[in-house]
Amino acid sequence: MAKLQTHTLLATALVTLTLLVPIGVGAGIVYYIYNQPEVAVRQVLVEAIAPTQVEEGEIFELKVILQNNTDQAVNLNGLDLAVSYCEGFVLFATTPEYLTQDEGRLFRAFEFNLPIEPGKNAQVAFRMQAVNAGSWSGDIDARVSGSAGTLTTKVQTLAIVPSERIDAPIDDSPPISIEPSPE
Repeated sequence: MAKLQTHTLLATALVTLTLLVPIGVGAGIVYYIYNQPEVAVRQVLVEAIAPTQVEEGEIFELKVILQNNTDQAVNLNGLDLAVSYCEGFVLFATTPEYLTQDEGRLFRAFEFNLPIEPGKNAQVAFRMQAVNAGSWSGDIDARVSGSAGTLTTKVQTLAIVPSERIDAPIDDSPPISIEPSPE
């Protein structure tokens, strides 16, 4: 009988430890995160500005703006545009010009070496032309040096078929003119 009690006590202790250790570790991680100073990833911001709608054939700019709110200079090493966005457009150029470009399955990667001083902004403009009608969206990842790491934002642009323009009246009748009535 004593052996059964020892075995039951050992099983109870193992189950209790199995439950308490992960809870304690999780609480410690949460405590550690919330008691750290604000990290650079929260102080370097990225924003994408693109037209919400363009016509096929239209040339436009997609602007990516990074804001360095840290007290140290950071460097924009690269921008990755999701292929799911790029499929609707042809890229003509970037300002500033990218150093190299690589196309993968999910992203088109553009390498830069763009320093961003503390409290300053940097901007990269992608000059593009809409070539395929559809709704094009995806992530833009900014690869920044230091503890900021990779920052992500989203972009979406609707490319539509150009509307048929009617420059002349359909029939040969003169246009209607409205004149004020005599008083």
